[in-house]
Amino acid sequence: MMDCKRTVLAVAVSLLALAGGARADTVDFNTFVQSSGLLATEGNTATIAFNFAGNKFVGSVYNGANNNQLYSTNLSGTGLAQYGQPIPGAGGEVVLGSSLGQGGFGTGNIYAGSENNGQIYLVPGSGAPLLFATVPVGGVRQIFFDPGSSFGGKMIVTTSSGNVYTVTSAGTVTLLTSVGEDTEGLD
Repeated sequence: MMDCKRTVLAVAVSLLALAGGARADTVDFNTFVQSSGLLATEGNTATIAFNFAGNKFVGSVYNGANNNQLYSTNLSGTGLAQYGQPIPGAGGEVVLGSSLGQGGFGTGNIYAGSENNGQIYLVPGSGAPLLFATVPVGGVRQIFFDPGSSFGGKMIVTTSSGNVYTVTSAGTVTLLTSVGEDTEGLD
């Protein structure tokens, strides 16, 4: 029995070696946004959300100082600046979603939701955030935009209560399901 396992293993290794000579390269990871830049811009270095918004990245910081103020970077992770004005009533984890230009949403629009309440704001690059929608139960834990046709390009929002909602571009909130516990991290 042991010889059979060794033979199978030897054949598998041989096949992998012959399968096109695949080569493994090293992957180098580098810090994209420097902590010193975040500290100077936000007074906080604990990034919780980071989204691509067409010609820039927009991020938010975790609990603590200035976590209701978003920041932006250029495409090379430098040029940090505050993005828009502080989000009213935001606290806890402030999560972001960047719209994909489907389902009536503009491309690259930034939406922010707060763990402290069910409010979702449309955040322009300058000026005051605009209240867009409020989920009826739970604090906002994740904002995701349907990239295909599963939900008609709508916004999908998870909450601390376990409720998952869809939101139309007009701000209409509909319960999709409830999983009964804190839910975040949609893909």
